[in-house]
Amino acid sequence: MGLETDFHWVGAKATESWGAGLLGGTTTNQTSEVRWLGSTRLRAGLDFESTLFYLTGGVAYGNVRDNVTILNGVNVPPAFVGTVRASWNQDTTRVGWTAGFGLEHMFGNWVGRAEVRYTDLGHSSTSCINGTTLCTNAGGTYRADFSHTLWTGMAGLAYKF
Repeated sequence: MGLETDFHWVGAKATESWGAGLLGGTTTNQTSEVRWLGSTRLRAGLDFESTLFYLTGGVAYGNVRDNVTILNGVNVPPAFVGTVRASWNQDTTRVGWTAGFGLEHMFGNWVGRAEVRYTDLGHSSTSCINGTTLCTNAGGTYRADFSHTLWTGMAGLAYKF
């Protein structure tokens, strides 16, 4: 049983697109990226000879960047196909939770380790409200919802003196 903390540069990115860009409509791209991730967790397990099986869970925190980009689908000057009609984003540090399981095995003074964790940094949304210059150019009101969850895996090798 113990307490553990970690910090990782992640760069996990998910993008979804919808619309009919080349058919005369607009295309919208919605991207969410977890740039870095950290956690502070309890870890408890059972030892069988030289192998430790454990569960872990606790607080997770990470930097999340959400972006919405609306592209033109009309090929009429000045709105050429594929040019950015409107774009907005938010960049925040979010706090959530994480839980997982793993195992460690000792080979003399060497320790091999593998772990899998699920992390949930919650949901967020960002809006472009009609009436602002940005949204008037985009032709309406847009709201984008994001879910910030990810699975991570880790493998390690250590030497104990």
